[in-house]
Amino acid sequence: MAQLFRVTNHRDSSDCWTFTFLLPATIVSPNAPNDVISRELLYAGNRWRVHVSRREGTHLSPSLELLNSGEGLSCTLDYGFTLINQDSYTQNERFVDKQREFSDSKPRHGARTFIHLDDLNALAMCHPL
Repeated sequence: MAQLFRVTNHRDSSDCWTFTFLLPATIVSPNAPNDVISRELLYAGNRWRVHVSRREGTHLSPSLELLNSGEGLSCTLDYGFTLINQDSYTQNERFVDKQREFSDSKPRHGARTFIHLDDLNALAMCHPL
């Protein structure tokens, strides 16, 4: 499970929040489940969940899902994923998606090939929980 580690309200004009999750290092293991899913979290009056999937066994693919997407409901937001490098912030991996519409017909969006699994260990991005 992706563990929610920290929630930060930036108190800016855009009402920006940062939700920090810890992923188990076993996600790179060939025997690990293909999906790591967070518990539900609330943001802007909606319920959300983060998925991190292994695509074709070679790439991590994070996505954000709107859980209470009833018929006719849509929510547009900017979101992103950042994978923190433990040695140097200059080697962080980042994906940003702006003005993405979440709805009942498309409740989940994300990066299909965010980072290659081999790069996670090589770039010091795995942390044992």
